[in-house]
Amino acid sequence: LWGCFIAGMSFAMWKDAHHIWVRQTKRITVWMIRIFFAATVAFAIPVKDLLSIDSFLKGAVMGIGPCILTKVCCAFFMGDARFVIGWAMVGRAEFAYLIAQMAAASNMMEPAVFSIVIWALLWATVFAPFIFRAVLARYIKKKAGEPEADEDAHQRADNLEHPVGNGRHLSTGHLPDMYDEEMARQEQDEAARHKKMEDDIEVMKNRVKDMEERETDYKAQIAALQEMSVGGLKALPADQAFEM
Repeated sequence: LWGCFIAGMSFAMWKDAHHIWVRQTKRITVWMIRIFFAATVAFAIPVKDLLSIDSFLKGAVMGIGPCILTKVCCAFFMGDARFVIGWAMVGRAEFAYLIAQMAAASNMMEPAVFSIVIWALLWATVFAPFIFRAVLARYIKKKAGEPEADEDAHQRADNLEHPVGNGRHLSTGHLPDMYDEEMARQEQDEAARHKKMEDDIEVMKNRVKDMEERETDYKAQIAALQEMSVGGLKALPADQAFEM
């Protein structure tokens, strides 16, 4: 695991690394993890003991208590972010399934105990992602509504309500492609600027058209005044017109 963490830290500042990971490696990793857990943990689960009422109830107690509440309650002193931090601490239990399976394979726990552990881990696996997303969205919206909120806070709140891209990762568990999201956001900004320029050009065209119409009216008024002046001069006697 140290190698994985060091590799991730080494490429964390390279923007294209995440794009390559999501597009080229993540899709393979997702299926390999599914096959790995299906061939190890899933085949080792005693279905008969797992589907018993006793295992379900004891697993619910263990899942809600030690697996969830102990993590959620650990950040009560953190202010408004208490539930965000608490639910972030609730693990997805991927590695815990493997540890439980290895313990059962080594005869360190009975099948009934193994079933209880699986039920307990399922509570964290199922509820943690959805509740964490809900409390995180509520926290971000609350921060964006504060008077001293900056532009980044408003942008994060807007991204939750209108995610950039197709949003497939929200339901499938795939990582979002931050590079593609950034490109899509830039395209949206460019399209907005282009539309604003078109609107400004249209306004300028309307102003020019209005000025041309006013110029035409002014020319017509000047021509009418000139005709009136010439007609008035013709109506005067010759000596008075010569004096004028």
